Order: sequence, then C-alpha cells, then structure tokens
Amino acid sequence: KYYFEKLKNHSSIKHIFVHGYDYIRTDHDADKIKNGWVNKYMIQYGIRNSDDRDKVIKYLIDNFNDDLEQLTNKHENATYIDIRNLMINRDEWFDEIHPNDEGFAKVGNKFIEAIETNKKNM
Repeated sequence: KYYFEKLKNHSSIKHIFVHGYDYIRTDHDADKIKNGWVNKYMIQYGIRNSDDRDKVIKYLIDNFNDDLEQLTNKHENATYIDIRNLMINRDEWFDEIHPNDEGFAKVGNKFIEAIETNKKNM
C-alpha cells in the first residue's frame, strides 16, 4: 500500500504491473534445497514430506497472491499478473524460487500480454 501511494505521486509512472510468486517446488534435488530459501527450513522444522510442504507453499503463495491482487485492484493505474502454475516443469527453475531463462521468458510473456491489454489505459 505504501509503495502504491508513493508511486502515484510520480507523473512519469503511468501504470504499475505487479506479480506474486509461482508455487515453489518441493521436488528439487538435494543441493537446490540445501541452498534454498524455503524447503530446507520446513524440513528443519519437521515438515519432511514433500506433499505436506506443497500444501504449506500453496497456502502461503495463494494468500500472498490474493492479498496482492486485492491491493492492486484498489488502484486504477495498476495491474496484477498471476504467474501461479506458469513454470510447471522442474527444468524451468534456476534455483528453488527463481526461474531460469525459459521460465523468465514465460513471465516476460505474461507482462507483454498485460501491457498490450492495458495500452489504452496508460
């Protein structure tokens, strides 16, 4: 909310595009999990079953995206882009939470679609 309020005071900013995260995978190899930001902590806290971690991640990602979409909808010059379920293949991930070039191309295409859709409003 703070950033939306600050950004609307800049006349050079015509439109804001925001997105949440895709679902973080739990089926990465041990090295990606060991060097990651999510799975290793859940495992440390006893959530060892990947299906259980998937449920926690889905809950967190869905709630974050829902909150972000609701906030974005309150601003005329903002568009929320849903990228959940975009990187469905394990080989589209660079590490635990970041896509690789192929994955980022998918994200970029979603932004291009949103920009094209909103050109008349900018």
